[in-house]
Amino acid sequence: MLILALSAPAGASEFSLIVGGFAYHIGESTYTTKEFVYNCGLSECPPVITEHSYNETNETIGIGYGDNYIVYSKLSYDNHGLAIYNHTTYPSLGNKYLTPGLRLGFVYGYKDTPIDQTIVPLISPTLTIHAPLGIDIETGLLLTSPVVITANIKYTF
Repeated sequence: MLILALSAPAGASEFSLIVGGFAYHIGESTYTTKEFVYNCGLSECPPVITEHSYNETNETIGIGYGDNYIVYSKLSYDNHGLAIYNHTTYPSLGNKYLTPGLRLGFVYGYKDTPIDQTIVPLISPTLTIHAPLGIDIETGLLLTSPVVITANIKYTF
C-alpha cells in the first residue's frame, strides 16, 4: 500500500524529493473483488469473485517542504493515489541514525477498491534511518487491515 514518504527534520525549511515505495501487507498477500454480472441468462446472476495480489512495489514520487508533503503513488490495489500529509519528527527521542515520527493527513484514490472511499485518513508512525549525503530511508506502519509496513527514500536538498 503505500505510499508514504520521508520527512525533513522537524521545523526545517528545506525541500525533499521522495522516490521509491515498498509495502509489505502483514498476514495477507491477496484480496478479493466482486463483480456483478448482468444478463448472464439466469434470473439472478451470481457475482464473479476474483482474487488479486497486493501491489507491494509502489511506484512513488513526491515533494516536501519542511514537514509538509504531497506524494503520488501506485497503491496496494494497483490504483493511483495522492497523499497529502504533515510528518512531525521527534529527534530528541532518537539518535543520529534513527528518528521516530508521525504522519498525519489523508490519501485520495481508494474509491474503486475494496475500501470504496474517495479519501481515507493517514495516521502512520514512522522511523527514519539516516544515511550519508542527505539521503534517508523511512519506514512506516499503516494501521489498516491488513497492517502494512512501508518504506521510501528521501533526498533533502
